[in-house]
Amino acid sequence: MNENRTFATPDAVPVRAVVLAAGLGSRLGEPSSRRPKPLTPVAGRPILAHTLGHLAGVGVQEVVLVVGHLREAVRELAGGEYAGMKIHYVVNPDPSTTNNLRSVRLAREFLDQDVFLLEGDVVFEPAVLERLAAAPEASAVAASRPLRPLAGTVVRADADGVLTDYVDDRRQAGAFDHPGALKTANLYLLREAFLRERFLPALEELDRRLAGQGYYDYAVSDGLAAGGHAWRVADISDLAWYEVDDPGDQRQADFRFSPPREQQRILESLHGGYWRYGVTDHALLYNVHFPPAEMMEILRSDFDAVLRNYPSAHAPLTELAATIAARRPEEVVLANGSSEIIKILARLRGNWTVPVPGFNEYENVVGAERVHRYQLDAPDFRLPVEDYAAFVRRSGVDTAVVVSPNNPTSVGVPLADLRRLADLVGPDVLLVIDESFVDFAPAPIASIGPFLDRHRNVLLLKSISKVYGVGGIRLGYAATADTELARTLRAELPIWDINGFAEEFLRVLPHFRRAFADSCRQMRQNTLALAEGLAALPGIRVVPPDANFVFVELTGGIRAPELAHELFRRFRILTKECSGKSMPDGDAYLRVSSRSRAENEAVVAAVAEIVGGPRGAATTEGAGRADG
Repeated sequence: MNENRTFATPDAVPVRAVVLAAGLGSRLGEPSSRRPKPLTPVAGRPILAHTLGHLAGVGVQEVVLVVGHLREAVRELAGGEYAGMKIHYVVNPDPSTTNNLRSVRLAREFLDQDVFLLEGDVVFEPAVLERLAAAPEASAVAASRPLRPLAGTVVRADADGVLTDYVDDRRQAGAFDHPGALKTANLYLLREAFLRERFLPALEELDRRLAGQGYYDYAVSDGLAAGGHAWRVADISDLAWYEVDDPGDQRQADFRFSPPREQQRILESLHGGYWRYGVTDHALLYNVHFPPAEMMEILRSDFDAVLRNYPSAHAPLTELAATIAARRPEEVVLANGSSEIIKILARLRGNWTVPVPGFNEYENVVGAERVHRYQLDAPDFRLPVEDYAAFVRRSGVDTAVVVSPNNPTSVGVPLADLRRLADLVGPDVLLVIDESFVDFAPAPIASIGPFLDRHRNVLLLKSISKVYGVGGIRLGYAATADTELARTLRAELPIWDINGFAEEFLRVLPHFRRAFADSCRQMRQNTLALAEGLAALPGIRVVPPDANFVFVELTGGIRAPELAHELFRRFRILTKECSGKSMPDGDAYLRVSSRSRAENEAVVAAVAEIVGGPRGAATTEGAGRADG
């Protein structure tokens, strides 16, 4: 939360506040039938408790709560007195059929002096009230840079914060398009003269004409149009606040008002969507240089048609995927992400061997009772194929996994070794080769795809989402020369598990093969530079990377969970600490995904600040392999 506070003078702070707390919260789902919207918990406390505490903190002496839905629950929380403030109640008997214009009008007898007018579904930090009350004679509206492009009242101000334009939804049409404007936060300070001369007369007229169906913003807008009163915009873009209308809003508010360690836990529990939370994502694995701008323009041009129409069924989509895989369609299985295929395989196959540390999805989906773990040894975490093949045979499994390059170690298996392994495990063992990151790898690491005809016991897995930088559309495929296996896997898939945006991407992708190859080369260069930068820091050993991420061992005093937390707390950078991986001393290892050069330089600088900065030579014999 922001420490740059604007303090109000005591005579500028109203002694009364009106809080609109009658809302149903129907968009919050089933909980709305059991609690009123203002009692929605955020960071462990009801929104109303946050609001009342802040009001008491700035010296408010009485609060008027306009209640409606489940009003007794609100009374139970606030009582007749709260934190030394007198609590009054006004009942809106029809909150389900009227809007906040009616709620404010019902409280009109309390609008005879300066008041804070606050909506009960907005959670905010205390400094918001201080900014509203910064000018003794002026009414004020709290506003912020838009958090998302939705409709609502917007304002503009001059360089001194004086309100110059107030645009409610009556003057808006179509998509949100107000460059340079601030979105109101539904938090106001209304001075007595404006209330008496402008706001209350407009409120009465609007409520009569609209029968309670409008918003009190209209009365503010109509009052401003008449002129004669000072108004300021309190810019709270740097302060924490959020309007909670649905479960997504509640999660955002929880995040914004939780301490950093809890914020980190919230994000880690989401397994994605980090872009919504203002962090730099060095945890998930992307190709940040693809798709190119020209491809994005094509995808945007078809957005409306793709959104409105059903996608094709599997057969034509599989043909598109086969073009990318350079295999016949009958050899390809297209799915809603490669994880969908892994889950199907787990149902259909028996016992598995999995090298660890590795991609946890295999262990989690197959289950501990059917997984035989093969430990990859530090310091290089390479897979010795002869020894692994012997382990597979001893274990008596029917499925063996290799991830190349491996996640999280970023270590690949040379193509010749993979082919030898396919022969060594024997024809009765299905060798699942996950090569989601192989496009970033240097020779001799390469795809086994061109050689599937010679290894019918191999199932190649590929995540399109990761390597092509389109995690949001969820695409992956499997390829095998065993067409009966491919047919069996396809039979397990629903007819429409691939969405229209994924289909459009597959249709356009073949036209951008060269751009994709260029993007992979750029990611390779970025990753090697990231590895070199990290390797130069004290207490860090870098495993030479073959993928688009770097696996580091912390050899100094700090452990990976602590370093990951400090990167998040101080720099809003997400990384992946590996204490949850199946490996000894997992808390000594951190995985850092590569992004743009500038972002990689920023993460190296952040790590340097935490661990003490570069001292002497790098602690690795070579951060990257030659690309020959």
